[in-house]
Amino acid sequence: MSAIPHTILRDDFKLSTLVYFGAFLQALIFLVAPHRVVAVPVLLVMAGLITKNMLMRFGYLRDPSMDRVYVGRTTAQIVNDDGSVPETPGDKDIVVFLLGSCTNNAMDGRFDADTLEVRDMFGDMWKELSDNREKWGFIGKTGTLLSTDVENTNSAAWISYWRSLEDLQAFAQAEAHQRGFQWYMKGKHPSIGIMHETYVVPAGNWETIYHNFVPFGLGELSTV
Repeated sequence: MSAIPHTILRDDFKLSTLVYFGAFLQALIFLVAPHRVVAVPVLLVMAGLITKNMLMRFGYLRDPSMDRVYVGRTTAQIVNDDGSVPETPGDKDIVVFLLGSCTNNAMDGRFDADTLEVRDMFGDMWKELSDNREKWGFIGKTGTLLSTDVENTNSAAWISYWRSLEDLQAFAQAEAHQRGFQWYMKGKHPSIGIMHETYVVPAGNWETIYHNFVPFGLGELSTV
């Protein structure tokens, strides 16, 4: 089983829960440590953060958040078979596949056993696709996109790009996908929700534009 990402606490608990948890820890420290000592770590951390941000704001420190930004207006295209960049933007058909999952168990979130099982199955599928891009016509995918419409972000989605609908349908019959599909379709896991949407986009009917943006979507993939 793969390691749980460090964002698990941020993404699976409400902000109010995290604040209460921090207050609880602070109260425990207050009970066992001298009162003056309790405030020192918080004050030092806050002073450091404020100082660092002010120095970046006025240009005395480099802002690392800009390191991955493509400054200006850029675009991304699917390269030709010989590796060259096409002269006409969007000159190839493309299939956009949106895959989503959610946890309907408010108590366990992604710690739910079924959720961990689905996570591992998804991981196996993405690895199979990444290792055999040409075989499956797989261009690539985004990282995990988390919903901000709910109090805790147990809904996740991935946008993936394919060369044809036939390639996508062929992978649907592959062992890596069928193993997870058969497990889920037994109907014994109501705490797990899975959805997908498929869009077949003809050549000349899509475009990519990024303005002062980090690499994302097609713009993040090494094949464009």
